[in-house]
Amino acid sequence: MKVTLMACSGDPEILWNAFRMGNLMLEQMDDVTIFLNGPSVNYQILASERYPLTNLAKLFTLSEGALLPEASSLTSTAWRKDITKGPNRPTCTG
Repeated sequence: MKVTLMACSGDPEILWNAFRMGNLMLEQMDDVTIFLNGPSVNYQILASERYPLTNLAKLFTLSEGALLPEASSLTSTAWRKDITKGPNRPTCTG
């Protein structure tokens, strides 16, 4: 089954739950994509000890989940570097 989750919040708790749900779904399903929109693109900046967003995102991508930013964020240096690492499978920096 193919599933896409859309995250468009700058609230670390909401993003933490989106990444947790994505990782759980990857255990049960074949194809999961998380589309990051708006402030959620900055999940690395929002990460903290309480909400380890970078670790969850890294686990998601290493488990073959697709993590896609909105088009306007593709101009950022971090995403440009990640996009070159594989087709539709940018990895997390951090």
